Amino acid sequence: MRKTSIPKRVLALLLSAAIFASIGVATIVDAAAKAANTVDLTVGTVEGTKGQEVQIPVTMNAKDNEVGSFDATINYDPEQLELVHNDRGEPKVIFGSTVNANAISNSPSPGILMLSGGSLYGITDETIFTVSFVVKEGASGNCPISLSDVFVSDNTQQANELETKLISGGVNVSVPLNSISLSQTSLDLAKGESSKLDVIYNPDNTTDDKTVEWSTGDDTVATVSKDGTVQAVGKGTTTITAKVGEKTATCNVTVSVPLQSISLNQDKLTLDKGENSQLTVSALPEDTTDTNPYSWTSDNQSVATVNQNGLVTAVGQGTATITVSRGDKTASCEVVVSAPLESISIQPTLELLKKQTAALTITYNPENTTDDKTAVWSSSDDKIATVDQNGVVTAVAPGKATITAKVGKHEAACTVTVKEQPLNSIALNKQEMTLDKGKTESLTVTYNPEDTTDDKTVVWSTSDSNVATVKNGVVTAVGVGKATITATVGEKQAKCEVTVTSPLDHITIPSTAKVNKGETTSLSVSYFPEDTTDSKDVVWTSSNSAVASVKDGVVTGHMAGTAVITANVGGKQASCTVTVEVPLQYVSIAGIEEYTTMSRGESLQLGVNYYPQDTTANKAVRWTSSDESVVKIDENGKMTAVGGGEAVVNVVSDYAVGKNPTVKEYRVKVIVPLESISLVPAELTLEVGDTSTTELNYFPVDFTVSDTMKYSIDIEDPNVVSVARDGDKFTVKALSQGSTSFTVTVDEKYQATCTVQVLQPIQSISLNKTELSLLKGGSETLTVNIDPPNADGDKSVVWSSSDETIATVNNGVVTGLKAGTAKITAAVGKHTATCTVTVQEIKIESVTLDKTELSLDKGDTAELTATVNPENTTDDKTVLWSTSDPNVALVNSNGVVTAVGGGTAKITAKAGDKSAECTVTVEIPLGSIALSQTTASLISGRDTTLVVRFNPEDTTADKTVLWSTSDPSVVTVSNGVVTAVGKGKATVTARVGSLSATCEFTVIEASDKIPAQTVIDQLKDESVDEVVVNLTQPDVVTKEIFEAAKGIDKNITFNIVDESGSILYSWSFNGKDVKDVSKDVDLAIEVGAENDAITSLVGDERALILSFAHKGELPVNMSVRVFVGDHFADGQPLWYYTYNPETSSLELVSSELTVEDHFIELSLTSCSDLVFSAKEVKDPEPGESSTPSNSGSSSQGSGSHGDTPKTGEVTTVALMAAAMACALGAAFVMYTRKKHED
Repeated sequence: MRKTSIPKRVLALLLSAAIFASIGVATIVDAAAKAANTVDLTVGTVEGTKGQEVQIPVTMNAKDNEVGSFDATINYDPEQLELVHNDRGEPKVIFGSTVNANAISNSPSPGILMLSGGSLYGITDETIFTVSFVVKEGASGNCPISLSDVFVSDNTQQANELETKLISGGVNVSVPLNSISLSQTSLDLAKGESSKLDVIYNPDNTTDDKTVEWSTGDDTVATVSKDGTVQAVGKGTTTITAKVGEKTATCNVTVSVPLQSISLNQDKLTLDKGENSQLTVSALPEDTTDTNPYSWTSDNQSVATVNQNGLVTAVGQGTATITVSRGDKTASCEVVVSAPLESISIQPTLELLKKQTAALTITYNPENTTDDKTAVWSSSDDKIATVDQNGVVTAVAPGKATITAKVGKHEAACTVTVKEQPLNSIALNKQEMTLDKGKTESLTVTYNPEDTTDDKTVVWSTSDSNVATVKNGVVTAVGVGKATITATVGEKQAKCEVTVTSPLDHITIPSTAKVNKGETTSLSVSYFPEDTTDSKDVVWTSSNSAVASVKDGVVTGHMAGTAVITANVGGKQASCTVTVEVPLQYVSIAGIEEYTTMSRGESLQLGVNYYPQDTTANKAVRWTSSDESVVKIDENGKMTAVGGGEAVVNVVSDYAVGKNPTVKEYRVKVIVPLESISLVPAELTLEVGDTSTTELNYFPVDFTVSDTMKYSIDIEDPNVVSVARDGDKFTVKALSQGSTSFTVTVDEKYQATCTVQVLQPIQSISLNKTELSLLKGGSETLTVNIDPPNADGDKSVVWSSSDETIATVNNGVVTGLKAGTAKITAAVGKHTATCTVTVQEIKIESVTLDKTELSLDKGDTAELTATVNPENTTDDKTVLWSTSDPNVALVNSNGVVTAVGGGTAKITAKAGDKSAECTVTVEIPLGSIALSQTTASLISGRDTTLVVRFNPEDTTADKTVLWSTSDPSVVTVSNGVVTAVGKGKATVTARVGSLSATCEFTVIEASDKIPAQTVIDQLKDESVDEVVVNLTQPDVVTKEIFEAAKGIDKNITFNIVDESGSILYSWSFNGKDVKDVSKDVDLAIEVGAENDAITSLVGDERALILSFAHKGELPVNMSVRVFVGDHFADGQPLWYYTYNPETSSLELVSSELTVEDHFIELSLTSCSDLVFSAKEVKDPEPGESSTPSNSGSSSQGSGSHGDTPKTGEVTTVALMAAAMACALGAAFVMYTRKKHED
């Protein structure tokens, strides 16, 4: 085999490893070596059309391998591709010049072609065969062609298989575009609506460029976006055109302006009956295309009517709603018809007794008048009669008075006469009454005559307040006895005799009592009230005299139980439940003997004996065990044997009154039987002659040991092992190779088994050859013989060479590298064997190229083929390619030359110390041109310079530029200098030969001051839809402008532009939103302002600060657009904060602000410093600062930002630098070694 060298691609991989140092240099070198030994088979990819014959090349890159032959199957889709046959009916296959023998097998089925080739001596990277196909009519897209069942062998007698890498290819079938159409050919849209048009391609699978150019015939009617969305702008018709290449399709668009609303000049009318009023209606928008007529209606024609011209007539008093409608839009006006008051009246006379009252009522004419009905009442003499504002008359003294009611200008009167009535006598409703103490009863006074006009005030009194009291006629019984109640009215009196009694209400005795059997207890009676005059004699009874008896309140207990003792006093009863108890003396265990034997795990339920048996005491007991590891008793008396040994158990009562609560002790013995045995370890592996031990384990470990236990041993194969017992240990000796087991039996019941594997070790090894001769690059396989052949254990072989620069060995395959002698050693465990290898060489004599001169255009490629002589050289036949000028031509490791720049270069092919050269000449045609700008804005009178960029820059073609402008009244151009002449748009074109490039210019007018009067005039001019002012420097919007704009529905925009006319930032507002006209607004904004206090809070050097010259509230909600350039990427979401200088803190406004077309847009009601960051600002810990520690951070306003490594990044950079140095060092050492070997 050839000597292995270090190709450039390995060096490149080593250098790349410095970047990916964390992966490991060794992994990359190993991958590169593996890739270098792989044979690449590549199916070419070609372009084709339907019906065309195409040739598909298959190339082989042998790399460092010497290929002897190959077999392969070509797979293709017979529905899309048809295999071409020659005149002999054979598949049209052309083999390469290096394929000296070939064969084509008959295809077993369509879509499969089997090929083989041999004698591929000297192949490197070239086409080994080409297959012809015809593209079928049904083909489309990519028609894949792949290889399978590939076998590539090396150029040795063994024909060893080489590892292959298969790369598929095929035919890309192009399908031309025939026509296009749109998803809709007509659209009816309302102003402001939109609809998306889709392009339909014919055929749909065309491979032509599907880029669509959209245009509109009239952008005042409808516009169209890049994605085909049509936006209705104004009423009218237009045509939307889609263009794909040279194909077009159109859609007719009709835009209507629907009626949005209608309104009336008044929403409420107040009329007198018979009056008229004219209503007028307005439509919005005024230019609506709606053709529906107006219709007028009244919901109450008895109140008001309306004609179809909007004239309203008041018919009768009340309310009606007048409605006008147009289509589904309506507007209404409320109409109120009034009825005036003509007169009022009240009753003419009224007679009252002194202190009497009466209400007067007003009668209105007409009753349904809509005038104010509020009345003002008055009396001609308040000393005779008064009147309140509700018309209620009160008689004060005898005589006459006139009561007058006045409503508006109308009056009515009533003559009131007042008379008196004296009191003759009074009487009470009762002259006698009897009350229980604490009770009450009311007395009432009767007047004679009842309608007396004298004072009726009653004065109440009692003859004895300790017996009875009186208040407002209510008599309260206080104490036992008699008292007289007197009512006095003026000089008149009436009396009532009151008798107060105190009856027995109830009695009580204790509700419960306890007494022991044979003992007594006393009960006492309580009387309520205590001062009762009723009898206090008590009658005692018992509900169960057998349990308890009673006499004079003394209760005697006779037997356990309960009895109810009742006391009766004059029908009033009270009861006491008496419980008779029997005390407990002692307890004992029931259910076991004093001496008991149990097995572990056994349970017994224990009982309790109580003395005496009829005790009424609490029968709860406690169970005890002297050793719970032996016996446990639960709270219910269940006794369980848990472990071997003895324990004393007992039962105890905490409620026994005797001196000895328990009288006996009970002893329990627990026995633990043996359950199983085991040998540990249960498996042994020994070599012949070795010994080992295993030990017998018992379960449970605390079983009750017997002195009569018996042991026996049973060996399955006594020829393999012998076993000897020493107590619980068993010694095993390996006698011969094999597997067996032995079993230990205890008490003829319990068994444990141990399996034993006895191995035969290796005694020695040898090789099939002790001497070997090889050519450099040749190889031969050594085999190892093991003695004895049936030996057990690891038989893997470790191979080594005494000098790997002369010969290497891999899995026994010895390869010669250079002339010399080396020893190959095979090791199996501790055993080794050697073979002496002698290697011989055949040197390279010369290298030749198939071409000595090449002429290429820049970007073209050509392949050079190098031949190394003699073919059977044992030197490394790898060809190293190089170029004398990489700026002119490059060459890869396969000899493919790429023209990269104009000039001449020499391509050198070198194998060993032999080389050959080819002179390459490169021409560079001009491919295209472009301008430094494609769109630009300019202020009138300013200029800018366009620069032509040539592609490629180093073209040798003529670079003369011809300049032109589409409208010299807008811009002029000379040698690339464009001057803005007048407002408008124009296109500047640069031509170089047949190539051209354009830039569209927009010229605007701008000034350094706001033309205030012009702005005010445009605000008043109804023909101006929007006011736009371009400023070359920020100015102040005065309160006069805000005052002029207030209430006007018109947008006003102030653009601050740079010298080229590009907008830096803008302010916009609508006049109808203006609230305050008392302040000016300074438009100046500092973009990228520096503020140390804010910077320390943000901690993000990419954050952007905006500082406004205006501070505080704005007179109107204003929209501000600010150009941020490339400071933030388009579509990037931003965190948006305001800075509060009073609290030195940031306040979040939004986390969803997005950059669009390099602008951010804000809606502001007031101005303060603003901060924008691509990440959330975190509050710093107390005592810390979020300002970066490095002092070299750049100003945010400059647009230049440096990135300071974060914690941990310096270590990563250092490690990567170290890895790069190691890789470069390794590359240098290997390159030096290669150069030395050459």
